[in-house]
Amino acid sequence: MAVMTGAIPVVVLLNLPPAIGMMIAGFLAVLFYRRRLVATGVSVGVGARLGVLCGLLASGALAVSIAIAATVFHQGARMHQGLIELMKQSMARMGNAPPPEVIELLKTPPGVVMIGIFFVVMTLVFSALGGVLGAALLGKKDKG
Repeated sequence: MAVMTGAIPVVVLLNLPPAIGMMIAGFLAVLFYRRRLVATGVSVGVGARLGVLCGLLASGALAVSIAIAATVFHQGARMHQGLIELMKQSMARMGNAPPPEVIELLKTPPGVVMIGIFFVVMTLVFSALGGVLGAALLGKKDKG
């Protein structure tokens, strides 16, 4: 629920980076979880775990969507080309571009897997950060 509520409107409607959407999703996961508790608050550790769970759900949903698009709708080659174009644009913005060997490695299937793993790890980090911020900012639940 927090993934849908946090990430989609932020990324799609407000055109903010996905990292911000995942932080908001992690924060909302803590908020929704906290609302269900009766008398206790959410610790920072629990907030981090809720954020990571939210990030795992988001990564899983994205993986399933990509798998469906690649197999059912035969968009694998188009998605690979789009990923390469996105990588080229990102590297063009960098002050010192990586060596051509690195660029060629990232174009291969193992390179695409490395990029995917990097995105999953970053999703987990940002959603956990959102969960930690949610737990720290919301503090203990008021009694009564």
